Amino acid sequence: MKPAPLLLEDPHGEISVSCFLASYPHKNIVKTLGVYQDEVHTYLVNEYIHGVELYEAITLRKEPLSEIQARHCMHSLISAISHLHTHNIAHRDISMENIMLDGEGNIVLIDFGQAVSIHSDTGAKLKYRGKAGKPYYRAPEMYGNRDYFPAPCDIFALGVVLFILIFGVPPWQAAEAADSRWEFVKTHGLSGLLRSWGKLDSTSPESVAFIEALLLSDPRKRPKTSDILSHAWLQGPRQAWRSN
Repeated sequence: MKPAPLLLEDPHGEISVSCFLASYPHKNIVKTLGVYQDEVHTYLVNEYIHGVELYEAITLRKEPLSEIQARHCMHSLISAISHLHTHNIAHRDISMENIMLDGEGNIVLIDFGQAVSIHSDTGAKLKYRGKAGKPYYRAPEMYGNRDYFPAPCDIFALGVVLFILIFGVPPWQAAEAADSRWEFVKTHGLSGLLRSWGKLDSTSPESVAFIEALLLSDPRKRPKTSDILSHAWLQGPRQAWRSN
C-alpha cells in the first residue's frame, strides 16, 4: 500500500478547530498547547507524540492486525470521532497517515486542516461540495460535484481504515465509478470481494458485517457514531499493540 497524496489544507480552519478542542480535550485527539504569532506567521503548537503514523506501523509490521488488535484501534478512533461530531466538527481527512500510534499502544487522531462544521449556528445541517481527504478514504458522495453532509464521510473513512487494519490493503483506489473494485463491491458486497481474494473464510462474519455497515454507498444508511459505539463487534475483546 502506497501512502496517500497530500492535499492543500486550511491553516486558519485548523487553528480554529485546534483551539476549540483545547477547551474540550479527548485522550485520543492530539492536544494543542498554544498558538503564537509574529509579524508574519502564526504558529500552532501541538503536543509531541512519541510514536509513528499508523500507516508506518502497519508497513513495518508487514502483516495485518488480529481482530482484537484492530478492535482496540477502532474503539479509540470511534470514540475520538464521536467526540468531534458531538462538538459539531467533521474531520474529513481520516486516514492511516493522520492517526498516530504512541509508544504505549494508544491511538491519537491528528491533522484538522480539512475539518468543517456539521451544523450552522442555527442548527441547520451544512452541505459541502468538492473532494476532501485522501482518495482511498473518500466517500462516494464526494465525487461527481455533488453536495454532501460531512459526518457520514468520516464514518466511511473509518470503514476503510478498519479494512486496511484487518486485511493490510485498501479495498479500492477510489470509491467512484471508474474504479472496478468499488463497482464490484457495490454489486457483490464486501463479502464477494473477500471471497474472490480467498479471505472470507478466515474472517469473522461479525467483522465483515461491521465493515460493510461503515462502507455503505448510501450515506443516509451509514450508522452514526453513537450506534457504532454500541455495535456488538466493538464490544468484543480488545488488545493494544505497539509498533516494532
